[in-house]
Amino acid sequence: YLNKWIPEMDFQYHNYRDSHIENYLEAAEELTKRGYSAIHEGSVVNERLITDNPNIVDYASNYHSDLMDLFLAENCKFFIASTCGINSFPLIFRKPTLTVNLAHFISIPNFSGHDMFLPKKIAKLGEENFISFGEIFRSTKDLFVTAEHFQSNGYEVHENTPEELLEAVVEMDERLKGQWIETEEDKQSQEKFWDIVEENGIYHPPLLRICSSFLRRYPTLI
Repeated sequence: YLNKWIPEMDFQYHNYRDSHIENYLEAAEELTKRGYSAIHEGSVVNERLITDNPNIVDYASNYHSDLMDLFLAENCKFFIASTCGINSFPLIFRKPTLTVNLAHFISIPNFSGHDMFLPKKIAKLGEENFISFGEIFRSTKDLFVTAEHFQSNGYEVHENTPEELLEAVVEMDERLKGQWIETEEDKQSQEKFWDIVEENGIYHPPLLRICSSFLRRYPTLI
């Protein structure tokens, strides 16, 4: 989008926020099994969404209009977005939003009272293990807002996997339906995560959640 409308600028400085649309297909397929249509929104996109499922619609590539963007945001059950401009649309209508592929904790949508987020993982360059949230917050909360900041300080950012996205979408749907079973361990993990957030001077929106499915998968990060 930015390359099209402001071609004279180099926007690679924030490509740490990028993700690949094909990683969302498993989550979209699951949503259709749950009775939803999954609609790929966006004004200008790099990748088409390739699928034979009639209930997964690549609206961004085939049918896009600015007015319809707002209509879809107003009428969706919930909205899934990374940290890009389009995630402002569901905020206007206070629709539940699942923010995924979050690499920086400066600003997370939190207006509906049912919002969740799924963070990216961060590792030292060349290492397999992901670093803890405590180290992430201590290292990145004030300075790491460009890809070069991450790279020059020896970090690499890993986008969400199809499995992580699938689990997050299931959790979001079941929480909104009142079907999500939260264990005592889930509650403790949420508390530990937000304790780390607050210890590092970052604001804790009281109703915002990190996906419990993510904390279950990566308990060592807290």
